[in-house]
Formats: sequence, C-alpha cells, structure tokens
Amino acid sequence: QPSFVGNVAPLLPRPLPASVVDSRMSEKDHDVENQVSEEEQRYAQERNALCTRDAMDRALTNNDTSEYTAADLLREHVTRAKNIRAKLRKERQVRIERYKQRLALLLPPPPPPPSEP
Repeated sequence: QPSFVGNVAPLLPRPLPASVVDSRMSEKDHDVENQVSEEEQRYAQERNALCTRDAMDRALTNNDTSEYTAADLLREHVTRAKNIRAKLRKERQVRIERYKQRLALLLPPPPPPPSEP
C-alpha cells in the first residue's frame, strides 16, 4: 500500500500490538525491579508487617466495628495512591514505547557519516 495517496499526508503506520509492547515492557520492568535496594525492600516488608499486624489487632479487639483513626486512614490512602500511581506510570510507559516505535518509522534515516578523503 503506498504511503502517499494524492496530495494528502502520508498514512501513519499502525502501532505494534499491545501484547508485543507489554512483553518488551515486562523485560524492562524486571530490570528496574532488580535495581531496588535492600533498604527499600526491608522498609516495605516492615511496613507491610505493621499494617497487617494493626489490621489483625483491630479485628480481634474491635471486631472491625470501630471507626478508623486518622493514622489508619492516612496509611490506607497512601498505600492506595502508590498503587494507582504505579499502575498509571506503567500504562504511560506502554503508550510512550508504542509511540516511539511509530515515530521511528516516520523519521528519515540518519545521514551516513561523511567519508574522509
């Protein structure tokens, strides 16, 4: 199919299927996950243990009928916000990767290096 039809702009190439981009992104995500420091992992484990312990204590003592404290609400809000931001960041990276590929197809190839006499 010709890229130019009459006097109109060229047709844009279709982006790669999402499954192809997802597989490439998962490889990059795996590399990024390996770079997380031990300190951050230890902090996350301690925080999760505290959250779980607090929730279990609350369930045992109050049967989950009491109101949440400000600290509980803040902790749950922050955790949820982090999860949402991570999901949005991943979706944004997938879109950026797809559009980079489209843009690479539209740009002319780089000029050859000048040859020396």
